Amino acid sequence: IDLLEVDDTRLTKLKRFKDAIFAIHLPSDERGVGLNQLMERSLSRLSGVDKIAIAGGVTMESIELVKRSRIDIVIIGSAITKAKDPKMAARSFAQAIKENNE
Repeated sequence: IDLLEVDDTRLTKLKRFKDAIFAIHLPSDERGVGLNQLMERSLSRLSGVDKIAIAGGVTMESIELVKRSRIDIVIIGSAITKAKDPKMAARSFAQAIKENNE
């Protein structure tokens, strides 16, 4: 469930879906600015949720922040698709995510 523009009232109703994956989503036009604050605010709102994903604004610079949080799924879009070498960018993200997680 993409939580972009979802207020607390709606989130409370959505939390009834226990098997759902809730996605913290930073608008792509923000380009990662405010990702830390968004994650902190969103994670506190998502207490009691089992699976959390993050999308939007994830960069190589923010991967360590994402790994320190209780994020289960990382969705990386334009940082790969708009890279000069998308294949290498995808490999770099995969390697960075796996480091110290195995």
